Amino acid sequence: MRYTRKQKKEIAEYQGQRRNYRDDWSGRITKVVYLCKMCHSSKEYDLDDLEVDHIIPVSIGGPETLDNRQLLCPKHNKKKGTAIRIKGKLIRIKPRTVKKKGSTTKKKRTTTKRKATTVRRKASTVKRRG
Repeated sequence: MRYTRKQKKEIAEYQGQRRNYRDDWSGRITKVVYLCKMCHSSKEYDLDDLEVDHIIPVSIGGPETLDNRQLLCPKHNKKKGTAIRIKGKLIRIKPRTVKKKGSTTKKKRTTTKRKATTVRRKASTVKRRG
């Protein structure tokens, strides 16, 4: 799913990943940067450079709520994948598999056999060019 700048901004403010730089003498905000949740403060990013990641992946039952989302740089988002971060370590969890309704019942095969038919071809009447 693609997220808009507005949605990313909302996630960053909720997770505390936004950093404001203020001018010393006037107190105005001069620059707004965002932080990757795994890099912490080692590098600052523009909002368009960060990707939205689910803390508990949706594929294993994580909710689609604001507190389950975080902003990560593309490098760390790819590295995390479907893992869960517990005490600083990434733990890989297999995605849940959903059984299809029709997969548990076997289809009955028909016992009628097809008759073997032979197709005879007519001799070619086209002359070959030589």
